[in-house]
Amino acid sequence: MDLFQRSWRKSSNVNYDKWKIISLCILAATTFWFFSALNKSDYTTTINYPIELVYPGQDTLVVIGKLPKSLRMNVTGGGWNLFRRSFGMGTNPLLVTVNNPTDIRYLLGSSLAPHINDQITTFSLNSVITDTIHFHIEKESRRWIKLSVEGINPGENHIVLGDILVEPDTISVSGPLTYVNNLIEPMLLKVSERNITEDYQEVIDIEFAHEQMWSIPNQVSVSFRVDQLTDLEHLAPVTTQNFPNGYTIDMESLRYLVQYTIASSYQDSIGENFIQVYADFAEMKSDSTIRLKAHTDNQFILKLDFDSVSVPVVKER
Repeated sequence: MDLFQRSWRKSSNVNYDKWKIISLCILAATTFWFFSALNKSDYTTTINYPIELVYPGQDTLVVIGKLPKSLRMNVTGGGWNLFRRSFGMGTNPLLVTVNNPTDIRYLLGSSLAPHINDQITTFSLNSVITDTIHFHIEKESRRWIKLSVEGINPGENHIVLGDILVEPDTISVSGPLTYVNNLIEPMLLKVSERNITEDYQEVIDIEFAHEQMWSIPNQVSVSFRVDQLTDLEHLAPVTTQNFPNGYTIDMESLRYLVQYTIASSYQDSIGENFIQVYADFAEMKSDSTIRLKAHTDNQFILKLDFDSVSVPVVKER
């Protein structure tokens, strides 16, 4: 048994050494073939070559979207050059000059052959495979825009009092000419909170649909007052309008109950007789009755509600 094990180990070691030698030979042959192949100068292949658009007035122009980054082309060249290009080694981008970038939106791939032949000497161009490169470049524009606030959502039985304060209420907006010109003024801001039941203040970021646009400042403060609504009642005097002499209305009392809604903070500052109930002779119906109407000039009263009735017109006794 020991003799068999020693023989098997010896045979295994011999086989391992043989395979190691064979593997090294294959690796050496492959390496020799690879380097020999790279020395050839007539390889034809298709590559993606980096490009960079160069145009005058870059400081006053804005790129919309993304500029093309590469150009697909068929070339012939040495193996080493193409090998280095495959791994991005020592490759400077092809500079493509666009003299009127705001007037055109594309360049044909075939028109770039002179740029390629002038700048790239490590291989020969056979053809440009990319049909067209697209770009969108516009002049940078600036405009002052007025701000406003929409979509304020006060809580139930609450109301926004007075003006909505935006500080500052005007911003300077910059970006591509087309986008800036298409802005609708005033620019509407939205308050993030809903069901607001108390005085409110928020710093709002100025955001645009296009990332190429920006503003100075890029934040504004929005604030406003909020008050609770209160429903109250008032016995308002009833008056007559446009009545001829000798005529009046037939009512048991010349006061009429009216319900009204007012912001709580104003309910103690509305004075007396702030609601008028009246009958207008010009609105008398064929049955000699007039429907009562209610009116107020008080700016703090938000709603009037009363059961309107028709009263008869009679001669005074």
